[in-house]
Amino acid sequence: MFKYCLWYLLRESHPINDLIKRNAAMLNTKVFPAHITIEHSIRNREEAKSKLESCRKGSTPTFGYGGTPYASTFRIRNEYATMTHQFHAIEQPLWINGSSIDGIHVSLAYRVNGEPFSNMDVGRCISQYTHRIEKDDIEPVVYSCHSDDPSEWTLIFN
Repeated sequence: MFKYCLWYLLRESHPINDLIKRNAAMLNTKVFPAHITIEHSIRNREEAKSKLESCRKGSTPTFGYGGTPYASTFRIRNEYATMTHQFHAIEQPLWINGSSIDGIHVSLAYRVNGEPFSNMDVGRCISQYTHRIEKDDIEPVVYSCHSDDPSEWTLIFN
């Protein structure tokens, strides 16, 4: 689906992981590790590992909630352009190092194909708390996100 992905993976004990689990139970969706995507659809392992090494050389940012969550839908073609999937997400926009930058977010729920998330779904997924994401809460990693099932995405390099 997304080939290899370079993420900032949130530590397992971060409250956003609990929020994702709660949302998955409420919306009947899959659980996935909380992360902030740096880059997706990287073609091969070698390129992904090189990008990870470059990422580690830079400074690690801090993140915080930066707006209202929203639902998104993307059409994704497989590698051979023989199949299209509808990828639905509920995304929480984030500030990065105190600045708002379009597209920076943490996902709170995923659904592949099926119905898009409604505004009510989005409202039900909002945390009553705003969670700050500190430098020690995240680490750059590479995941294999080839599967259509987000719960099957696997850690390749950390």
